Amino acid sequence: MTRVKVIAGHIIAIFKKEHLPLKKRAALCFGYLRVTGKRFLLGRIPFLDGMTASFLGFKINVGLFSDFYWTFVEIFIEEDYYFATNNPRPRIIDCGANIGIATLYFKWLYPKAEIVAFEIEPDNIKIYEKNIESNKLKNVTLHKKAVGGHSGPVILYGNRRAGTISTTLLDEQVKKDQSYEAHCVEVDMVLLSNYIHERIDFLKMDIEGAESDVFVDLSETGTLKYVENTTLEFHRFSSGENKLSTITKALEDYNFDIIFPHNFNALSEVKRSYYNYMIRAGKRKRSKSL
Repeated sequence: MTRVKVIAGHIIAIFKKEHLPLKKRAALCFGYLRVTGKRFLLGRIPFLDGMTASFLGFKINVGLFSDFYWTFVEIFIEEDYYFATNNPRPRIIDCGANIGIATLYFKWLYPKAEIVAFEIEPDNIKIYEKNIESNKLKNVTLHKKAVGGHSGPVILYGNRRAGTISTTLLDEQVKKDQSYEAHCVEVDMVLLSNYIHERIDFLKMDIEGAESDVFVDLSETGTLKYVENTTLEFHRFSSGENKLSTITKALEDYNFDIIFPHNFNALSEVKRSYYNYMIRAGKRKRSKSL
């Protein structure tokens, strides 16, 4: 597929977003073209990589522009983390906040949203904090901690592009890049259940292999009853340490409908020792206890 076809496809997809008012669709199209144009320019002037990006009224630090571009497409164009709510001040938890692109997306959708974010990679944290401050975003709280199945110190392996606390994922990455073993830092892990005490309109999770541990915690403590919608990136390892069945059981026990977005290209990955894909889930109805 040529670049022109890709861009045309994205523009068509933007104007098909009927859940967005036309004004927002037009603004998104303009923002997409600005980002795409800069990507095209940087492809010819590599030393400019790492500059800021401007779109939809946001001006952000992006680190590596190539990484930012694909994250921008996934979040703003493909809308991996879209959710609908009638609450003008939705409460959102962003686990694995990276440099804050999803946080900006949530604020673009719902400007009064209250966001609690978790990120552990030091370089990502620096950029995230700059992006929140430079855009003067309110009601955003960043916790420099990992979420998982227990509280206490853990080792973060890798770098801002692919940090992980999973030793199994580490094994897979070391096979590809020996520098992984050299990049490690001790970070704090906490139980997500300790941060959920009321309705959460949306839980976003991209935590590189700790998903099932978190859902065991939320299920056993009963705090999953407060969550209305979630989208998570599930990471599957050959060891089976991160179990899809654990996650789906927790969600079904708390009355969620589960959707696996279609990605037929992923069928070629089933024999790989490691792969990942998205899972969406939403409550069928509110719990009577709430």
